[in-house]
Amino acid sequence: MRPSIAMIVALMLSGSGFAAQQLVPTKTLLVKNPPSGARKVLYKVRETASAATVVGDPTVGGATLALVLTPGGGQCVTMPASGWSPIGSIGFKYKDTTLANGPVKVAMVKKTPSGTFLVKALLKTGGPTSIVITPGNPTTSYATNFSIGTGDEYCGGSSTASPNPNNTTTFKISNDGPPASCTTGCDVSTTTLTTATTSTTTTSSTTTTDSVAAPSTSTTTTVTTTFTGTITTTSTSLP
Repeated sequence: MRPSIAMIVALMLSGSGFAAQQLVPTKTLLVKNPPSGARKVLYKVRETASAATVVGDPTVGGATLALVLTPGGGQCVTMPASGWSPIGSIGFKYKDTTLANGPVKVAMVKKTPSGTFLVKALLKTGGPTSIVITPGNPTTSYATNFSIGTGDEYCGGSSTASPNPNNTTTFKISNDGPPASCTTGCDVSTTTLTTATTSTTTTSSTTTTDSVAAPSTSTTTTVTTTFTGTITTTSTSLP
């Protein structure tokens, strides 16, 4: 079987067969809650000469982003596999212009040939899933966890930078270092349900001799699977 582009990229980027937590600096975390109600979240990681690597394949397992502001609340957003595509052999990008799958409009994770590691996620209002996280006025700490399906988790959080602004409508942190530890990521569990029905078929035949008619009946019972469904529930575990 000829390997797909996604398979090739996953093999090139995997680095390890085991998921790990990688602590990364935060370039930007912007959370806006304007009077108009058009909430917005922008999250960026940019680290030159980075030791971080892209591990996992979101075109297969999707990705999630957990955001926590204290105070300000927390939110888990999902980016399903269908929205992801490879960026050559260096990473992946996500696009959902109609916000059908959640508030994430675009996202990206990659490591350039020069060694710069980047993560980006832009959340906007307008779809069926609202942005519930808001500035805490003031927010005293923040934490992020960007997870690639069954791959690695990339964790950001409060380090040395001070937010500015930090009020009712805007929380912004810029050029912060990596956190001391990794916050809990989104908890995504899947349950598969299978139901079955039983059908019974009866056949009858009659054999006739010169003087005797003997009826015979045979019954066949068949068990068939009529429905297989997958229910996926997503929740956020907050510290």
